[in-house]
Amino acid sequence: IIIMNSVASWRPDEERKLADALVLKSIMSIIAVCDGAEHPPIVCEIHSDRDRNLAENISSGTVKALNEVSVLSRMIAQLALSRNGLSVVYGDMVGFDGNEFYFYRPEKGWQGNLTFGESQNRFKSSTPMGIHNSKGEIVLNPPKQTKITDDDELIVFAEDDSTIFYFQEPVFKPSIKRIPTSNAESKKHRIALLNWTTKTSIIVEKLCSYLNAGSELCIYASVETSEIEIAIKSIKEDYPKIDISTSIIDLNDLNKLDSIKPQDFDSILILSPGGNTIEEMDAYVISLLIRIRQILLSKSSITSSVNNENRIKKWPKLITEVMDSDNIDIILNSGVEDFMVSNQFVSQIMAQVSEEPLALDVYDDLFQAEGSELYIKPASLYFDFSEDKSITLPYGECVEAAQIRNEVILGVQIQAHQKDKEKMFGIFLIPNKSDKFTLTKEDGLIALAEDET
Repeated sequence: IIIMNSVASWRPDEERKLADALVLKSIMSIIAVCDGAEHPPIVCEIHSDRDRNLAENISSGTVKALNEVSVLSRMIAQLALSRNGLSVVYGDMVGFDGNEFYFYRPEKGWQGNLTFGESQNRFKSSTPMGIHNSKGEIVLNPPKQTKITDDDELIVFAEDDSTIFYFQEPVFKPSIKRIPTSNAESKKHRIALLNWTTKTSIIVEKLCSYLNAGSELCIYASVETSEIEIAIKSIKEDYPKIDISTSIIDLNDLNKLDSIKPQDFDSILILSPGGNTIEEMDAYVISLLIRIRQILLSKSSITSSVNNENRIKKWPKLITEVMDSDNIDIILNSGVEDFMVSNQFVSQIMAQVSEEPLALDVYDDLFQAEGSELYIKPASLYFDFSEDKSITLPYGECVEAAQIRNEVILGVQIQAHQKDKEKMFGIFLIPNKSDKFTLTKEDGLIALAEDET
């Protein structure tokens, strides 16, 4: 049973509280109708953390409560720290037509000694991401030596449960034995957040949990409020090694926007403020994008003299949320490289969780700084391009290269197709192990890993 919240996350606090109370009342009504019998699994959307915890403990049956703001904020935070394209992976992961998580165990069990690392080559295209063990724990990307018992389920990323086929013998025998030595270190980031919304404080807190000491977070809001002051003071106390600043400026003023020097940031997150309609909210974001794009283009057009320090060498990564999917093409033409379709993501996750309640636990694990998260990493971390500009090899070799790095990969990103919407912006997820790809050092592997290096 899915219970939707009648009030959007950007509406006033009193409206959200009343809407949450109505969701709780609906849950109690379902429990009452069942008259002592175990009720069907319930998935609901609740804004308040307090009411969300209350909902999940209201009965002995399964109740899963989502907070739209929390889910989207954690996704957006991860977009700022990965290569372009991660939003496409998330879009496929939660979409009705894409791939999903499944909890899988063969009818006859695993029949023998099987480790998590060995399980990677027991499926032709589906990919094990982790283990749901006999204690009920979700463990993503466990050590490859982890034994899988007959009471364990694999968390498998697959197109459909009907496409999951487990083989007793390896379906691919990789030849790769070693990978390039990597001296890559997690870098310091400089990130700007434009607009203070219900999501901003969560995004800032999540970014701080990922970022290295010395990184900068610059928050620009149009109005100074006590909420901003209290939230930032608390986050600064928790993360003293991250440089967090707040500034009040008119984001509609091109000159004021130019004064923050957008070209000097690694990433710029443009958050959608509240409004009466989603069209109104998207219009505001698009107009702000146009102004930022104009500033960046003007800096790029400055003489290309190598001594000119003002010349932009590389545009910052532009990330935004889109309320209406019909506006995606307009957003992409504004220079955005990653986007989150807010009005679809949460409803799609709720649909998944209604079919498999444990899917929410997988998402919760994915969006925590502890453990493994999704990244798109350069192919040069996995293969040596010192002698060849490109290499052609089966996807199974990519799987093995990731295993050597203690990672799980879900697919590849081909840089040449990154602007091609018809080819999913260059993202190819869970291909067959025997499918061949021609990779260059500019291409990427979509990795479930502990960090970005």
